[in-house]
Amino acid sequence: MATIAVLAVSAGGWWLASRDAADGGSPPLLAEVVRGDIENAVSAGGTIKPSTIVEVGAQASGQLEKVHVVVGQIVAERDLLAEIDATVQFNRVEQARVQLRAAEAQRAATESSLTLARANAARQERLLAAEATSQAEYDSAMNALVSARTQLVVLESQIEQSRLSLASDEAELGYTSIYAPISGTVVSIERSEGETLNVSQQTPTILRVADLSTMSVHAGVSEADVGKLEIGTPVYFTTLGSGERRWEGTVRQISPTPETQNNVVLYPVIFDVSNDDGALLPDMTAQVFFVVSAVRDVLKIPVGALRDTRDGTADVRVIGGDGTAEERTVRSVSRSCATARAWPTTRRSCCRRMRCSRPATRTSTTSWPASTRPWRSTRRREADGSIPRTSRPVSRRPGASRKGRDGSPTSAARGIMSMSDAAERIRC
Repeated sequence: MATIAVLAVSAGGWWLASRDAADGGSPPLLAEVVRGDIENAVSAGGTIKPSTIVEVGAQASGQLEKVHVVVGQIVAERDLLAEIDATVQFNRVEQARVQLRAAEAQRAATESSLTLARANAARQERLLAAEATSQAEYDSAMNALVSARTQLVVLESQIEQSRLSLASDEAELGYTSIYAPISGTVVSIERSEGETLNVSQQTPTILRVADLSTMSVHAGVSEADVGKLEIGTPVYFTTLGSGERRWEGTVRQISPTPETQNNVVLYPVIFDVSNDDGALLPDMTAQVFFVVSAVRDVLKIPVGALRDTRDGTADVRVIGGDGTAEERTVRSVSRSCATARAWPTTRRSCCRRMRCSRPATRTSTTSWPASTRPWRSTRRREADGSIPRTSRPVSRRPGASRKGRDGSPTSAARGIMSMSDAAERIRC
């Protein structure tokens, strides 16, 4: 949003009324010179969303037995949120524990058999050395020793497998109690008590927890303006119920993937703001302004108060202390028709003063007078401010042709373009 900045002016009011209104006796429209900031901004609509939001789902199947929170409740990390019926999971844990105890008891018996096999093998080895036993007895003792060792290794593996199964079952039992993954606010509850959850097909979402201390604003910027923005561009926004309060931040992300809404291409631009007081809520609508350039603490007047000159300055009329009006020349820093939107009576004047990207074209072969512009009044005045008869306004309808008293064509017939024709032929 850009306005007019005047660097050297006198105190007083700017005469915004047209000269015709002043001649007709109607009171002039006055505006005081004020000091403030001027911004060249890109405006866009946006939506406020939590910077961090977590969907809390279930990892265990069963009936949702209890929900311990309500929407809007503030929770801390690891707080209990909900419970699922754990009958099946509890039984699996107990079964795994029983199998583990049985494997450990079998391992004790196998260790005892291994000890006996070692003793028999050692005895048969001594007897064989004294030639007091046969080779068959010795081989049988050695085979019993190897078998006992193998059985012990198998049991050790089974015990380890039972321990892992028990750990998995205990973890699944723990999944029946659902805890808060982050500190934040419960923003929605998707499931009701008594519903059956089945995690074999998909992970059901029970509730959502969001961190509302920092909010992210997602704004849609048109393709014509997104090139003016970059990471770090200052930005501020207001909400429908915030009044004059505004929140400020800087651009964090410009998405290269556009979104099309009603045949309009918009690029998502994201920035973060602090929400310590909780005034911002999810899905609020934001009017966003990206500050492309700005000047601070300068004098400002409406665009409609200026009459441009060719040397880059502008003329204004100032009401002095005695109530009389006088012409002043000022130098403007920047301008935009955005100012005219704040001054509805001057919007047309602003648009008629816009710089154009190419010269106007016309159909007549007669050249324009050097002092005539299609968007400016061609009337002149006497010293007392009256309009002489010879310069009374002529018809400016496209194609109009009138004759003067001497039979010569009037200005409308000499090729001076009318205001409506100029508006059609000038592309600004």
